[in-house]
Amino acid sequence: DDDLGVVILDRVCDHFNLMDYKEYFGLKYTLVDDNGDYEIFWLDPLKKVGKQLKNTNNILTFRVKHFPGKPELIESEYVRYLIFLQIRNYLLKGDLQLSLVDETQLAAYAVQASIGDYDEELHKDNYLSEVQFLSHKTIKAEESIREYHKQLKYLD
Repeated sequence: DDDLGVVILDRVCDHFNLMDYKEYFGLKYTLVDDNGDYEIFWLDPLKKVGKQLKNTNNILTFRVKHFPGKPELIESEYVRYLIFLQIRNYLLKGDLQLSLVDETQLAAYAVQASIGDYDEELHKDNYLSEVQFLSHKTIKAEESIREYHKQLKYLD
């Protein structure tokens, strides 16, 4: 294809009504060699798509490429939700290089976004046992997430 990567990204962002926020997003693709080994790349917006996608069975995935420094300043709830989904996915896969403290704090924000404020009557000691927010769930991590979640009142 002779289109530049930016043309494809613009089409996707336009389709999902994200043109005002397109600087946060990108497209990833996977190249698989004859041995079945693969590498994942960002589609370069300034290069022709045909030069980047070597075969016809490439799958493009829409991802958050740049995380905003202050996501609370993003007016679109939908964009904030997409950012949340990407971070949650990274946490579940263990793709982020974080300290345990930072990881459990991020997981607590994910819990807050999913179920809202901690409520002593609703959320008994085991309320997180059925929820997976980290790639490696431990009792200690669950306790830390619960303690951080208790502190996150009134966040939307």
